[in-house]
Amino acid sequence: MSIIHIDVMNVCSIGYHSAKAAGKRLDGVCLNSLLSMSEDLSRMAGASSALFHFDGGENLRREIFPEYKIGRSDGSRGEKDMSDRDEIHRQVAFIPAVLRRSGRAVAMEVGFEADDTMARACLDIPGNHVIASGDKDMLQCVNERVRVLDPLDRTFWNAARVLRDKGVPPSLWRWVKAIGGCVSDEVPGVYRVAEQTAVKFVRNEIPRTSKVWLRISGDKATVSRNLLLVSLPFPGTPPVKIG
Repeated sequence: MSIIHIDVMNVCSIGYHSAKAAGKRLDGVCLNSLLSMSEDLSRMAGASSALFHFDGGENLRREIFPEYKIGRSDGSRGEKDMSDRDEIHRQVAFIPAVLRRSGRAVAMEVGFEADDTMARACLDIPGNHVIASGDKDMLQCVNERVRVLDPLDRTFWNAARVLRDKGVPPSLWRWVKAIGGCVSDEVPGVYRVAEQTAVKFVRNEIPRTSKVWLRISGDKATVSRNLLLVSLPFPGTPPVKIG
């Protein structure tokens, strides 16, 4: 069995912004681009089936960190950004029902993200998996059975590429995100520690007498909180129900 997991919001966002940049009509573009791109991605992955993953509404991560992804909902990213995002959300809201009516498999759990259901499905379902998403948080899921396929540049991430391009194996990627923070999710890391410094810390390349090492080692509260926020699947994610 080989399954491709489609990050619907990510794929729809790519299709929407691509159509907008080309001056094309935007009404219905999310569904049309999702169907077209998912077929292309499935062929690239050699998948025998596809599972479409959606975010499940109010995010349980905000119980730990209320500011989680807050800029996506409070308008702080700018009026133009919010207008596009609102339109994408409006179009995506109708897609689960359309997919179900056409017999396609949908995964969505209230309180959890598509990232969580994709990660959980890869753990629970035997066989090989391809996660179609541009979200680099998903790299932590890569192993001998799981690859990530970026829908934008159409390239695959396996364990060897994660180690080569990111500097750590997939199993340690969540630690890098916990220490360095995640800009896209608006999760701040340890003070004045960026991703490359976090990689060096995880690889034990920072002297233990340095101020940076002491700052990271001493901020267990931030790192522990962030590990909960960035680790996939989020604690409590139920087994994926397809339907």
